[in-house]
Amino acid sequence: MKSRSILFRALAPFLFVAAILGAHRAAAQEASDADRAAVKEANERFYTALNAMFAGDPTPLEEVWWHTDDAIYMGTDGAYVVGWKEIYANWENKALLHIGGHAKTEDVRITIVGDMAVTNEYIVAVYPADGKPREIKPRATSVFQKKDGQWKMICHHVDVVPAVGK
Repeated sequence: MKSRSILFRALAPFLFVAAILGAHRAAAQEASDADRAAVKEANERFYTALNAMFAGDPTPLEEVWWHTDDAIYMGTDGAYVVGWKEIYANWENKALLHIGGHAKTEDVRITIVGDMAVTNEYIVAVYPADGKPREIKPRATSVFQKKDGQWKMICHHVDVVPAVGK
């Protein structure tokens, strides 16, 4: 019995540290799960806003992007646009076309490191072409940044789809 007591006293500091580390890991996992859910929601809001732009209203895109000079948009038409003002002007022009159709995501993967997150996914988009619905399935990567507790987009890159054109 005495040897168990001595062993327990010898191991007690290690057990205490292990318990604290376990609690810290659990708290970190909860924060990660909360951030993962927030990034997923931010990504979904982007596609909802993108669909509004296809219908002619680009304004919802203002809420999902950080309005920074280093924001980047690389679109299906081959566009490489740098800076929020230029990105938004690009979408205003596209909204005037009332492209129609819709886009949704499949196979979304989220990677979070600190205050930056990346999503990789397929976009399944249907749009009218020559009076018929046309489906495309490009790959996309988006980068989100967390500021003041909010995740918003700072970069969106999608495969070029030659049929979409500039």
